[in-house]
Amino acid sequence: MNTLEQQRRRRRAALAGALGGVAGGVAMTVMMTKVAPHVVPQSMRPDKPAPEKAVEWAEQEAGRPDALSGKSEKGAALAAHLAYSAAAGAGYGLVRSALQRVPPPAAGAVFGLTVWAVSFEGLLPAIGVMQRTTEHPPKRWPAPLMGHTIFGVVTAVLAARIDPELA
Repeated sequence: MNTLEQQRRRRRAALAGALGGVAGGVAMTVMMTKVAPHVVPQSMRPDKPAPEKAVEWAEQEAGRPDALSGKSEKGAALAAHLAYSAAAGAGYGLVRSALQRVPPPAAGAVFGLTVWAVSFEGLLPAIGVMQRTTEHPPKRWPAPLMGHTIFGVVTAVLAARIDPELA
């Protein structure tokens, strides 16, 4: 396969992953905002979604802690979450070939938990957005873990539907 064909395949894989990531981000958001409140006790849910914490952090860092109203802040948090989901999904599309023997749902679950670990245990605490999940009581761990597993599975399955080479 020539270099031009390899580049085309990588772009297609990244785009399929990004589109899958957006869908995975939507699925995760629906689960966390519409389903979890009815099935997961409040004591087991995070106090505030990470994307909202990230937007509040960005406002603070910009020196404008009240730059956005409550509704605008929630909209910005959703946009940031979906953009992050798309970027992570693009990364999944690019590395999927390394997991070719693993079925998409299983690869997606591993991917989603990896995104959780990198984000919630690494990046977000490192820059001061939030504490690590593992610094909270263990009863609060399942919701973000479930959300990211759903994100990963939806991302992988949809990416494979868009680009069969990712199956």
